[in-house]
Amino acid sequence: MFDSHWLALLRRPRDWLRRRPGALSHHGALARKVLAASLLVTAALLAFAPGDAGAARASPVVVTARDIATGTTLSPSDVAVARLPPAAVPSGALTGITVAVGAVLAGSARAGEPLTDARLVSGHSSPRTDDETATVPIRLSDPAIAGLLRPGTRVDVVTADDTADEGRVLASDATVVTVTRDPPHATAAAGPLVLIALPTDTATTVAAVSLRQPVTVTLR
Repeated sequence: MFDSHWLALLRRPRDWLRRRPGALSHHGALARKVLAASLLVTAALLAFAPGDAGAARASPVVVTARDIATGTTLSPSDVAVARLPPAAVPSGALTGITVAVGAVLAGSARAGEPLTDARLVSGHSSPRTDDETATVPIRLSDPAIAGLLRPGTRVDVVTADDTADEGRVLASDATVVTVTRDPPHATAAAGPLVLIALPTDTATTVAAVSLRQPVTVTLR
C-alpha cells in the first residue's frame, strides 16, 4: 500500500493537466493584447512620420529667393520653386518661374514669400533688369485720375510745356506699380502718390520735373 507521499506524487500530473489549459488561454490573451498594441503604435508612427506620400501631395509654388523691394522687375535669381502642403498654398499662387520673371513686384516681399498673381504687374515687352528700371513716385495734377489707375496700367507721363500750348511727354510706356492710399493728415488737393516703373534714363527727369510743375498721365 502506497504511503501518502507517493499518492501525492501520483496526483500532481493530473492536477497539472487540469491547470494547463487555463494557463495557455491566459498567455494567449496576453500575447494578443501585446500584438494589438504594437500594431497601433506602428500605425501611429506611419501616419505622422514624413514620407513619400506626404511629399507627393506637396504642390510647387514660386517664392521669393531674397528680400525684394517694391517696383523690382523680377529676374531668375529673384525667385525659386518650393514645395508646400496644399493647406499652405495661397489662392492664385504661381507655379512656374517663367510667369514671374519679367513681371514687376507691386509690393515689397520677404525672402521665401509665396508669389501670387495679385502681387505682380505685367512687365515690359522686353523685360529690363534691375539696373535698367527705376520706380518713381509722382503726384498727379488731377488727383481723380489716380482712381483710374491699377497695378500694371501702362501710361505716358506728361506735363505742360512752358513754351507751347501742347503737353510735353516726359516718359513713355511707364508701368503703374501701385497707388498709395491717402494718409489721414493728407489734403484732398495733394492726392495719392502713384508709383511708376520706368527706364532709369528718364526716371531722374520725371522725378525732377514733378517737383517743379504739375504732371499727369495718359492711359495707353
